[in-house]
Amino acid sequence: MQISQNKYPSVWSAVSSTWKQAGFRGFYRGVAGPLMVVPLINAIVFGSYGQAKRWFGKDKDLTLTQLSLCGAWAGFVNSAVVGPIELVKTLMQKQLNYPDQPKKYKHSLDCAYKILKNNPRDILHGMVPTIYREVPAYFAQFWVYETVVRKVLTKQNQTVEDLSAPQLMIAGALAGAGCWLASYPMDVVKNNIQADYPRAIYKKHKFLFDGGFLHCARQIYAAKGVKGFWTGLAPFMTGVLPANAALFLAYEWTIKHLTT
Repeated sequence: MQISQNKYPSVWSAVSSTWKQAGFRGFYRGVAGPLMVVPLINAIVFGSYGQAKRWFGKDKDLTLTQLSLCGAWAGFVNSAVVGPIELVKTLMQKQLNYPDQPKKYKHSLDCAYKILKNNPRDILHGMVPTIYREVPAYFAQFWVYETVVRKVLTKQNQTVEDLSAPQLMIAGALAGAGCWLASYPMDVVKNNIQADYPRAIYKKHKFLFDGGFLHCARQIYAAKGVKGFWTGLAPFMTGVLPANAALFLAYEWTIKHLTT
């Protein structure tokens, strides 16, 4: 929906067209490779988050601002991994918008190989916009999560180990909502820049290190207004909330069992 260039006027039209073109597999085009590295991405995020907390000092003494900055650091570190992965995913999914044209990439590995063969540096296409998305995303995610958890702890005078699975899942779901509400417009810009590969029509700013971010944002606003930055948010969130609920439950469960 974000990079369909107005081809789909609604979510249902996008779903219907994808089904007709590629069937059930079409909904998962380009995600096989990324799914294989999801555990790695989560390990990097939570590992970097924990590392940053140790830099500040004891975990329990950190303020919400400090914890949020730890999240921002985790997002920055994660950008180096998720940027190339999402470039491949975006290009694979983009092919669905042009079913009548020959497919450039057979699968995710073929896509990555051809990008690297063209120019190894090209795998970093869209890296700056990725950083612009990841830093505020994880700043917001961990701020929301720690805020919700601390409110629950304050009310019931418990430690995090005492929280029930539903409580942790609610906190995780809200954290996911905060993460993407804070970064979704940047995600739209990033996806459009990466989908533009290898043309690079979005010009980099003369003075700012933006990777074409401002030019792309202006183009989206000129074409669709503010709504253009929120294209596809509703269906996207239906997947994000349960995923983050499960993610934070697994995170706290893992920490609990590793430290006991």
